[in-house]
Amino acid sequence: MILVPAAARGQTAAVSRIGIVHAVTREGGASVRVAWWHAVLSMAGYETRDLSVLPPARTVWGRGVDHVLPVIRGTTVPETLAWSGRRLAGLVDDAGVHGLVVVTLRAFDDRYVPAGMPIFVDFVDRLSESYRQRAAVDRRPARRVGWNALARAHTRTESWIRDERSWSTAAAGRIDAEVLGAAWFPITTPETDFDDGGDRGQRADMCWDVLFAGTLDYPPNVEAVRVLVEEIMPVVRQDRPGTTLCVAGRRPTSEIRRLTQSPTAELIDGFDDYRELAASTRVAVAPLVHATGLQIKVLDAARARRPQVVTPIVASGFDPEFPLRVAPVGPSFAGEIVRLLGDPAGADALASAAWDHARRCYSTEHWVDEIRRRLDETLGRHPR
Repeated sequence: MILVPAAARGQTAAVSRIGIVHAVTREGGASVRVAWWHAVLSMAGYETRDLSVLPPARTVWGRGVDHVLPVIRGTTVPETLAWSGRRLAGLVDDAGVHGLVVVTLRAFDDRYVPAGMPIFVDFVDRLSESYRQRAAVDRRPARRVGWNALARAHTRTESWIRDERSWSTAAAGRIDAEVLGAAWFPITTPETDFDDGGDRGQRADMCWDVLFAGTLDYPPNVEAVRVLVEEIMPVVRQDRPGTTLCVAGRRPTSEIRRLTQSPTAELIDGFDDYRELAASTRVAVAPLVHATGLQIKVLDAARARRPQVVTPIVASGFDPEFPLRVAPVGPSFAGEIVRLLGDPAGADALASAAWDHARRCYSTEHWVDEIRRRLDETLGRHPR
């Protein structure tokens, strides 16, 4: 149990139970962040309660009518129309929590939280920018209109929360945290998730030269695969004919399937163990033209001891010292891949440096004291 000051009385109040409020609908970045909060708060000494504002029923229309006016005012975002504020109030009351961590603005509406309940808002990333980028890459006109509408709505709410300064806030990506005026809390992993430091090595039956992994129905990832297949790999194969590519992830779109129909490319529709997949590849890449937040695929590759080539926008989610080869999409990106494939010793050195940096700077143990301090400050004072 953690003791924090009670702001109103100057005394001490026992605070040990935190509710993690979210509106996660499927596996992806938000679900990873929810699991991360549970893990890091447990390591920090808190109890946690999972509070999903989305009820089991699939019917959406009419469920969140109590959010219509706040959405119009810009103090909540349109996604809150999918859940009822009364449900949130009931969840908080039943859970008996002393404070809340709200994961993304999709689950944020403080009107249904008891007065004085401390709230820590985790943007995760700038959803306004994420939606704007989806509009830029989605080839379906109706979807582009929808993405742009959501981008404008999130811009209003993000600005309102930043200017209101009533809540403590965090974000997972370094640049996003700076823009939002929030604390930077990257996705981390316990040190036990790293191996003993010895290189697990590449499998004798090495399958692929280049690996891209990610959720394969996410528009920026689809765009990245398109760029990788149509612009980068042809340049790589000019120098190294026959260079092979693996694209792996959940929910591949029809375009992804078309792009990977080649003798030198293979699609892995979902995978259970990233390290086993990475052990069959030589170089991991993240050629995203559009990205927000922190790309978990970079941490996965670092933990698996694979050298990486990423674009500047991907690197901006991390600290500047993270050992990566960084290049814009185009010939220079292809050139970095060729250099790593042609220099196994240099590639191994880069991979080992990234593994060591991730273990030291992106372990949960490295961040837990700072996260505990920030949360104790939030829990020790009323948000308004």
